[in-house]
Amino acid sequence: MSVPIEENGAYQVLAEHGDVSVYRCDRGCLHLQFGNMNIRLEDDEFMDLAAVLEEAILRINAPRATARYGRVQ
Repeated sequence: MSVPIEENGAYQVLAEHGDVSVYRCDRGCLHLQFGNMNIRLEDDEFMDLAAVLEEAILRINAPRATARYGRVQ
C-alpha cells in the first residue's frame, strides 16, 4: 500500500492501483499519492483534476479505437 500511515492512523483509502492511491485524511482533505509525491486537494479541486484526466484519457484512446474499429463517433 502506498498510503502513508499517519500518527493516529486516521485516513480512508478511496482507491489505489500500484503505487497510486487516493485517500481522505482526518481533516477531510483528499490526497493523491503517487510514489513519493503527495498532492493535497479539496473535493472541488479533485473533481476538476478528474475531469481533465478523463478528457486526456479519451484523447489518448481515440487514435487506438480509430485504428482498431475505424471512425469512432
